[in-house]
Amino acid sequence: MTRIRFSTIAILLVSLFWSVAANADLVPDADRLLSRVRVLTAPALAGRGSGSVELMSAADTLADWLSQAGLVPAFDGAWFQDFDLTGQGWTGNELSGLQDRNVAGIMLGEGELAGRYVVIGAHFDHLGRLVPAAGSAPPPGAQDYYPGANDNASGVTVVCELMALMRDRTALVRNRRSVLIVFFCRGRSGSARQWVF
Repeated sequence: MTRIRFSTIAILLVSLFWSVAANADLVPDADRLLSRVRVLTAPALAGRGSGSVELMSAADTLADWLSQAGLVPAFDGAWFQDFDLTGQGWTGNELSGLQDRNVAGIMLGEGELAGRYVVIGAHFDHLGRLVPAAGSAPPPGAQDYYPGANDNASGVTVVCELMALMRDRTALVRNRRSVLIVFFCRGRSGSARQWVF
């Protein structure tokens, strides 16, 4: 089994939240963490490569998770921010004419601080298939794609768990900032990475 490493920043964020939650008895749900990593690394999502159908499917999954957690869409009533790709992907495949997609939701604050935001995010795309596939290709075998557990299904999963822990404690805090949860795509173009948000 692949050993999942969580980023230092995500662990620090979880630790920070635990320290400020009054009398909080919060414990991350290990089964939920592992379940989400398995969803994101499954053959059906084929490594979430830039511009791929599988990446868009992963974005739909993330939007569902945000909605189930009670967040509201962040992009003028929409969960998604699409952007055009240019250049070539890491395998040399042409990305021009394709799109990537950021996903974001807002956990609304309350009181005087509601108009101030804390942004928590992780990128959710990865390398995808070893050999790029056309539109509706069948799911690849385990040896045909990069699942991306450490880059970055684990980071996305930690952000989702933090979101769940915060949601469960918001009733205790009457004056709180809004939290913007963002799942980014990096839009690979050759060796350069474009961040769009």
